[in-house]
Amino acid sequence: MADGRYLGACHRLGPITAEHGRRGVTVHVLLDFVYVAEHLWSAAHALCTAGSTEAEGWEAGRLIAILSGDAARAAIRARSCGARVRAARNPGEQLQPRTG
Repeated sequence: MADGRYLGACHRLGPITAEHGRRGVTVHVLLDFVYVAEHLWSAAHALCTAGSTEAEGWEAGRLIAILSGDAARAAIRARSCGARVRAARNPGEQLQPRTG
């Protein structure tokens, strides 16, 4: 992840990045795919009817993007979708930007 596009636990990856730079070695960060799939499944149920083909398709689309090497874009799209759903459910609520 030499391009610096980290989503998620940035505070955990910072020391790794600093250390591999200092030592001049290449580090590969592994993604726990099952953990990610569980979170996406929960998100799909929050955004769609639980157990529906729509929820399955929503999750499958993001998992395919992740497996295709596009994890950053999949995460951004999932967050964006969640923000749109929250805005639709609470029209008077002002959304706060994500930090960290």
